Amino acid sequence: MLGALLNTQGTTQQQNQFASIYTPVKIPNAFSLSATLTSRDKQGALNLGVYQGASAASLYRMVYQPGAQPGIAIQKVTSAGAVTLGSYNSFVNLEDGSPHTLVFSRDAQGNMTVTLDGQQAATAKDTSLTGDMAGLLFINSGGSYYIREVKVLTN
Repeated sequence: MLGALLNTQGTTQQQNQFASIYTPVKIPNAFSLSATLTSRDKQGALNLGVYQGASAASLYRMVYQPGAQPGIAIQKVTSAGAVTLGSYNSFVNLEDGSPHTLVFSRDAQGNMTVTLDGQQAATAKDTSLTGDMAGLLFINSGGSYYIREVKVLTN
């Protein structure tokens, strides 16, 4: 199901479509979310994160924006809107046909890090969302992503 929603190889979908998956699962506020993926086109942002509440109105997410600056961002989303907390203010090229691993982690003190293939890409700190997370989310805003592996670990 994950592959179908995020544009599995062999599937032809028109670009600029929106697909999302929200998976309810209890995740502690200190976590590590790892995704290994391949990106095919330099368009359409990919959001990976964790949310609170049944409607996912509050969340932390990492955002990959191919061909844009910032290429990677850490955001907090609440009813007031999305706020970028930290970013890698350069272009990021994941469209080389190779798998890449993005890791989004948050510790108990609110320190967040995104690493790309083991190299630090963005950092931020926020303590405004307290308590456990209610689930995991993936949002594809029109790109072609092949998700190979997803892991969520507690810190």
